[in-house]
Amino acid sequence: MTSRHARTGFLLLCILLLIAGIRAITSPAVTEQPGEASTSPFSSAAEHKLYTCVMHPHIGLSEPGPCPICGMQMIPVANEEPDPVADDKPVTRLRLSARSAALAQVQVMPAQRRSFTYPVSLPGRLETDETRLRTIAAWAPGRLDKLYVNFTGEAVRAGAPLVQLYSPLLIAAQEELLQALRGYRTSQEHGGSALMQDSARLTAEASRDRLKLLGLDQQQITALVQRGEVQDRITIPSPVGGIVVERLAAAGDYVETGTPIYRIADLSRLWAQLEAFESDLQWLAPGQAVELTTQSYPGELFRGTVAFIDPVLDTRSRTARVRVDVDNPDGRLKPGMFARAMVITTGTGRTGHSAPDSRALPLLIPASAPLLTGQRAVVYVQLPDQEQPTYEPRDVLLGPRAGPWYVVREGLEEGDLVVVNGAFKIDSELQIRGQPSMMQPEGGAA
Repeated sequence: MTSRHARTGFLLLCILLLIAGIRAITSPAVTEQPGEASTSPFSSAAEHKLYTCVMHPHIGLSEPGPCPICGMQMIPVANEEPDPVADDKPVTRLRLSARSAALAQVQVMPAQRRSFTYPVSLPGRLETDETRLRTIAAWAPGRLDKLYVNFTGEAVRAGAPLVQLYSPLLIAAQEELLQALRGYRTSQEHGGSALMQDSARLTAEASRDRLKLLGLDQQQITALVQRGEVQDRITIPSPVGGIVVERLAAAGDYVETGTPIYRIADLSRLWAQLEAFESDLQWLAPGQAVELTTQSYPGELFRGTVAFIDPVLDTRSRTARVRVDVDNPDGRLKPGMFARAMVITTGTGRTGHSAPDSRALPLLIPASAPLLTGQRAVVYVQLPDQEQPTYEPRDVLLGPRAGPWYVVREGLEEGDLVVVNGAFKIDSELQIRGQPSMMQPEGGAA
């Protein structure tokens, strides 16, 4: 029993020494409420001479010696009793000695108005430009006697032959045009009335228009008129140039009007379909320049322009689709390739085309400065013209985060010295003392 009581006593002594060490480290810090004078937790420095380790400041012993953790020689802690702060503002302030601020590694930086750049990274993939995708369909019913393009991926130029079609409807339309032209020439040669000549001319023009509607171009119609004979098989040319991305018919198939035969895409310009997170949409706008990289060409940049931002958000992925136009004159980029885009956005507060006004520039603080609770944001500000470092909390209204910066809407002024390192330690000291803090805006029991 004696041994057990001895061990229990030793543990209680260690706990008391540890508590005394913690109080010794924080003893120079004094919180103040309006109208109250600050008091030191120690009656005098001579009564409590404590020693701590510079590497482990939470250790506090009443006698000098090596640190029980790292073995370094412990140093004395000076108990300081700073003067109270006289201020009528209804805020809590924390005053630290220079030694306490150094041990807490408190660092400050002024809030400043400035422009900034923020890179937004967007993943996605390349797709065919839908505005440059054409479906080649049969303009007249008939039989496909020959296909000049037999496989997908083949390049065709505008005006190149695609299919050879046998169509009784085309044969009848050709004959109708030739007969209308003969009637028009006959009425002119035999001196027909003006009404007959106009009727024959209008009939010939209507026959020409019908052949155009059935898929013949002007060059083919001119050749038919010069030849004066009907062709039983008509070659249908490609109206556009590009790459055949799909073949939908074969030689010998019978087709009706509107039956698709080929799909041709112009790949000299592609779309990059990118996914933008909900939080990044505020930085994106049509017309922005974009740089893209692909796995196929590492280290090489391709440039494009934001053309469209989807107005509807995907509820599952919480992203919106962003479409970028990418020039591809040499055809190296292929639809289906994965791509990653980088949009460099700039925050300047610029209005119109005028030069940016410094007062309109956003007020920025480092992202490490605010303490966030989900409902409020607190920033600790070092007061100027104080003999010792003195800090007070400020509730701020934050705007968007831009990488290492936060935009401040309300709560700070330009030049305020905000705590960028050590704010949580200051807030913890206030919370321990029962003063208003980040989690307890009204204060609580110490």
